[in-house]
Amino acid sequence: MTASTTNYLWSMQDILGQGATASVYKARNKLASKQKVLVMEFCPGGSLLSVLEDPENAFGLAETEFLTVLQCVVQGMNHLRENGVVHRDIKPGNIIRQVGEDGRSIYKLTDFGAARELDDDEKFMSIYGTEEYLHPDMYERAVLRKPHQKSYGVNVDLWSIGVTFYHAAAGTLPFMPYGGPRKNKPTMYKITTEKPTGAIAGVQRVDGGPIEWSYQLPHSCRLSQGLRAQLVPVLAGVLEVDQDKCWGFDQFFTATTNILQRLAVHLFSLQQASEHCVYIHHYSTVSVFLEEISSQTGVPPQQQLLLHLGHELPLEGNMKVVNLPHTSHSAPCCCSATALGTAPVCPSESLSLQSFQLSLTLSQTTVLQRR
Repeated sequence: MTASTTNYLWSMQDILGQGATASVYKARNKLASKQKVLVMEFCPGGSLLSVLEDPENAFGLAETEFLTVLQCVVQGMNHLRENGVVHRDIKPGNIIRQVGEDGRSIYKLTDFGAARELDDDEKFMSIYGTEEYLHPDMYERAVLRKPHQKSYGVNVDLWSIGVTFYHAAAGTLPFMPYGGPRKNKPTMYKITTEKPTGAIAGVQRVDGGPIEWSYQLPHSCRLSQGLRAQLVPVLAGVLEVDQDKCWGFDQFFTATTNILQRLAVHLFSLQQASEHCVYIHHYSTVSVFLEEISSQTGVPPQQQLLLHLGHELPLEGNMKVVNLPHTSHSAPCCCSATALGTAPVCPSESLSLQSFQLSLTLSQTTVLQRR
């Protein structure tokens, strides 16, 4: 809480002393320059860039942290678009991190030095931004110094968002010429402008060599298969240089909100000894849920046996997913495959998902001993 007079401003917490009838506060002079000042809270948690530079995040953010970034950036961009503002310099370094009272991260857009008011149907000619995150049309003029009379719209922010989201998910930039984007600028421009539709990354591994295009996030990415499947179409939609094919903000907000509104059902496949996460709407039926499990595990719906905390889940096809028990990384649903026409064997409630021990039957042990 603050208080003020005509010439001074002070915080009620900055007490210098206590008198008999009043308190003495540390005050600051008011400056009457009439210059507009944007005051923001101090966020000691660094930036998204500093988070990504942590060795722990060398291959991208953990799933829960990435979803937090996604939610915060989408909300921030939605606020900017509702107020007709284009940022023009979105990158991990301009997304600062605050740590809430519950210990969770809160990410906030900052550095509005390049921002300006711009409606959806308006264009601008000035150049701002950071090389690696610039839209290719702006890169051509700002970095390669090639003169042209192209104008730019609000969608240039979408390209920067796409590069930022890829960086957060994979731990690396999506477009990497040999030697790096700062040392090989012509090839950097070639990669971004000649990128095939649907590709979300391009890497040149040898000098003058071909570009290797990727249509999926790298295998080293820490995100689950389920979240990757939802995220890749968004990246492909915004990382599109052709303005006729590139998504607009309405489509971007619809797709990202669709992801954020889904329930995350944690799953452990006993057949593959692998973790999965199924992202599905709460109003979807169990039949749809089982099909999603099948797409990730390869186990047909009719052969799936689902258990939670050691007990079989009683499932009906028209049952809503919202009625499933709450799952987590440490307490997932277990999926076992059963042969048609045979009775499934349920693992005991004490089954540990953290460490599986292989066991041999008496007959198998005898065979091994004979060998």
